Amino acid sequence: MINIALIDDHLLVRESFAHLLSTQPNWQVVAQWGGYAEVENYCGDTDFDIALVDISLPDRNGLDVAQLIKKTCSHSKIIMVSMYEQYHYITQAIGIGAMGYVSKRAAADEIIEAVKAVSKGEVYLTREILQVLHFNSGGNDARIASLTTRELEIFILLAKGHNPKKVAQLTDTMPKTILTHRANIYRKLNAASPFDLLRIGLQSGTISFEEFL
Repeated sequence: MINIALIDDHLLVRESFAHLLSTQPNWQVVAQWGGYAEVENYCGDTDFDIALVDISLPDRNGLDVAQLIKKTCSHSKIIMVSMYEQYHYITQAIGIGAMGYVSKRAAADEIIEAVKAVSKGEVYLTREILQVLHFNSGGNDARIASLTTRELEIFILLAKGHNPKKVAQLTDTMPKTILTHRANIYRKLNAASPFDLLRIGLQSGTISFEEFL
């Protein structure tokens, strides 16, 4: 069972998302909140696996809500769902530890795909968000040169959004070994999240925007 919380100040949007998500077996929306204050009041008493969070809220923005969720319900994963597609919003979400960023311009089924991916520990970005990251890439990243050949292979797979279990399968490697490599990669690249790996991969040219299309 995947328990989901919806944070958006528009009731119609929340109800539309709730209806969409209810079409999936073993998924249930366990909470709907309209802003920061409601999340602050009820988050600690509600068990949910994934939160869909809008950035534009009436009291404090969705990035503040995401930080609150990470602090109060640290096991919960976060997907930002917003009309805001500017680079600084995306990178702030990355820094907070969001696992997904979905444009509200995207098709409804992308919400489903995002929840599926994030529930498995994978990163999910819609095409619109990938384009923003691609067009704001800054060229080569010297940190990539610090990786060994094996670490580079694993970095590319992680940066594409695969979780460690999947990387172990793709490389025919023990999962524990992948976790060790991942720790070394995070340290060498000064990365803190899967989103960071994706950003560094795009900025360095190690992975390309076209690979996600």
